[in-house]
Amino acid sequence: MLDNYLLTQELIADIGKKCRGWNVVLKLDMAKAYDRMSWVFILKVLRQFGFRERFIDMVWRLLSNVWFSVIVNDAVIVFANGSASSLRKVMRVLELYQGASGQLVNTSKSGFLIHPSVSVARKSVIEQVTKFSKREFPVRYLGSPLFTDRCKGAYFADLCQQIVDKVLSWKNHLLSSGGKIILIKHMLSNIPLHLLVSAILPKSSFRMIEQVCANFLNGISSWALFLWAKYCHNSHPCQVSMISTSSATWHRILDIRGFAELFITWRPYSGNCHFWYDNWMGLGAFYLRVEVQEHLSFQNFVTDVDRIVWTASSSGRFSVSSAFHELREAKPSSFMFRQHVFMESEVARTVWKVFGSLCGLPFSHDHFRVYLVNWWCKLTKSARLKLVFCLLHAFVCWNLWKARNSAVLEGSTTDVRSICGAVFQNLKDAYWLQFGEFQQVATWPQFLGLVEQRLEVFRIHLVHWHPLVLGKFKLN
Repeated sequence: MLDNYLLTQELIADIGKKCRGWNVVLKLDMAKAYDRMSWVFILKVLRQFGFRERFIDMVWRLLSNVWFSVIVNDAVIVFANGSASSLRKVMRVLELYQGASGQLVNTSKSGFLIHPSVSVARKSVIEQVTKFSKREFPVRYLGSPLFTDRCKGAYFADLCQQIVDKVLSWKNHLLSSGGKIILIKHMLSNIPLHLLVSAILPKSSFRMIEQVCANFLNGISSWALFLWAKYCHNSHPCQVSMISTSSATWHRILDIRGFAELFITWRPYSGNCHFWYDNWMGLGAFYLRVEVQEHLSFQNFVTDVDRIVWTASSSGRFSVSSAFHELREAKPSSFMFRQHVFMESEVARTVWKVFGSLCGLPFSHDHFRVYLVNWWCKLTKSARLKLVFCLLHAFVCWNLWKARNSAVLEGSTTDVRSICGAVFQNLKDAYWLQFGEFQQVATWPQFLGLVEQRLEVFRIHLVHWHPLVLGKFKLN
């Protein structure tokens, strides 16, 4: 079977070679091949191939004395020249074969294949002589696709769909990890291996099969797939921001997103994980440290399948119990309290928006620590701007904390304007101590604009070389 397919595909690859009459492929379908086959013809064929009479007698007894039914898909490929004389000879041979064997060619299901460059006149000649209709590539032969152009994933869609249907029919929540692996191995062992050996499947087909099996093994639920399609679209989850129409469940997921990302690392093999937003170096995602360049990725440098690793468990697999343990170890009461005071309260959100929007750090619903890292890692070549970015978030947190204590202990009213003013004053004082400038600037936008326009001052000192004095040493 393998040799027949490979030989057929090799011949079809040259179907476009120019010759008189062009090349034509006849794909024949036999009508009820088993029911119509003459038993006497079978015995004659066996004798012609040199089988012994004892074996032929055994075949005869099986055919004549036992009732059984066999489904046979007998597809025949004939290569011929497209000239009228050549095709008439082929059809004459088929008539002789049908008369001797009892088989019958199903004209309605049979067809011919030609190269797209063949003229309409030649096509008409082929139709008139063979009485077959024209078929288009690709066509299936021995379970494999025959094609003339480059290999495409669509040609193997039937195989992929069979695997997908098989996997989706299983109930993964009722099976252990070992049971899932056994089912996947059993399913893969039943794939027609001759197809995988003989045909060069495109990478997209293998990736689809692998993704379906991985989803089944890892237990990705329809609920998770729905949330991904509804809120993420084509974006990475770290890029998705909170919207007013989001569900309460999605709000909660975004609240703990930054905390969960601290325990997720990737092992890149095929480059499916995100270069900028996934932690594949073990040191945190790159977008927290450098400016994102969307056109850069590592797709061309890896060759296997990415694996996600949950660092909170020894096995590297995510579990609800390990996530709960990490949250509990983080002292949820004080941890969530700080998250509310510094990030989630309406006052905190407003203060962060006032200062962050002009610095290129808009307020997001990331975890508190993740948002602070964004401030620390803000890139700039200016020492003055670096001082602003390094101190501003600390002054914001300090004044939010003081405002909270004043409200709780003294009963005072929390005022956003006074908090922003105190933060701005702290920043101006620190800047004045370091650089001696801009102490009298009145507003935050004006202050930041002057800092961004301020050029670095370089002092040039002339250095002279002095010869060594006898008895002295010079250290370079």
